[in-house]
Amino acid sequence: LGGFSPSPDVIELVHQGVIRIHFPPPAAAPEKPDRIVRLRRPFLGELKTLRLGLQDVQEELAPVTSAILVEGSALKAEGEALAERFGAGEIDPDDHAAALADIRRRDREGGRRMEDAREDATLGWWDLVFKTLALDAVPDREEFPSWILDARLPNLVLNHWRLVPSGPG
Repeated sequence: LGGFSPSPDVIELVHQGVIRIHFPPPAAAPEKPDRIVRLRRPFLGELKTLRLGLQDVQEELAPVTSAILVEGSALKAEGEALAERFGAGEIDPDDHAAALADIRRRDREGGRRMEDAREDATLGWWDLVFKTLALDAVPDREEFPSWILDARLPNLVLNHWRLVPSGPG
């Protein structure tokens, strides 16, 4: 899906619908083996809850995205006005450099806020998945591998559960 192919040593999409996620050992004990969390196949109602939860992630991010886009447009206009004033000789080079650095700083802060919101929302969805389907103890969020934040992974997981045939019997 979209070129995303998780490494089989970190996530396994098993034919019967089980998913095994291999978490690296804790930083305090790197000699320990990976911890495996198995996610059972969801029932239809659970799958719907997870699908709607993923839609909630998008709805949660929409106002943040809109606000940051508005801020970005304002920063662009501010930068253009600054360039005009500098070009017209109304601002000395030191003041121009300081004002430009401030615009860049605020732009970076907006990007960081967006990334933080996206990560928090994605982790909230994974919390729902683990709470609903985990067959094993789940590590603390701080011990999750960074790849779990890949925006394509939730759809890969949901599609696996939608498409996988039932197990034998």
